[in-house]
Amino acid sequence: MHDGQIAEHPPMSVEEFEEYIFLPENRERRLEYVGGRVNELLPNFRSSVIGAHLGYLIGTETRPKKLGFITGGSVLPDFEVKVSEIFKV
Repeated sequence: MHDGQIAEHPPMSVEEFEEYIFLPENRERRLEYVGGRVNELLPNFRSSVIGAHLGYLIGTETRPKKLGFITGGSVLPDFEVKVSEIFKV
């Protein structure tokens, strides 16, 4: 078991995982599904640096187009933007 693996759950199906992540107690958690196991993604220095760089790069595209704000963390968990809405892909 690696750091962040949720030990109390037996292997689950994709459908069970999709139900599990939408439970109220999991709303603020970052979870991933790998081979039937649920892992909690814990922040670390590397992910923070990558997130800061991505925020800067996305901000250089969104700011001139007045598309909104770039934030750190899960400020608006139900908010979703597609990459194609920001960049020409």
